[in-house]
Amino acid sequence: MSAPVRDEAGRITGWNCLMSPIQAPSPPAAGPLRRGLVQALRGHHLRAARGLLDWSREDLARASGLPLSTVRRLEADAEAGRIRSHVTRSHHGAVAALRRAGIRFVALDDGTIALAKGREVAQG
Repeated sequence: MSAPVRDEAGRITGWNCLMSPIQAPSPPAAGPLRRGLVQALRGHHLRAARGLLDWSREDLARASGLPLSTVRRLEADAEAGRIRSHVTRSHHGAVAALRRAGIRFVALDDGTIALAKGREVAQG
């Protein structure tokens, strides 16, 4: 699994990879690789994750501590490419809230990102 990591201007600063034997389960992505994978998420991923949780935008705003207008912008502007030059802290906060609620983002072999709903993760 590999993902580009970008700077604040959207320039690729490097690629981070995680390699493991095919027969073994992959360890969770961490550090720069995880940051690169989060940067690859788009508005449709956030909307799909909300759908799996049966959440409204208001629910995501509440869970992430973000204003509703920011959640709306993340979903709309990310699709339009207007904020793709860099990913904001708000984007990371929304993804973190979805993960805490049990959403898993999985990078597939062809580069597609799949979503899965698991158990809620305890906070602490």
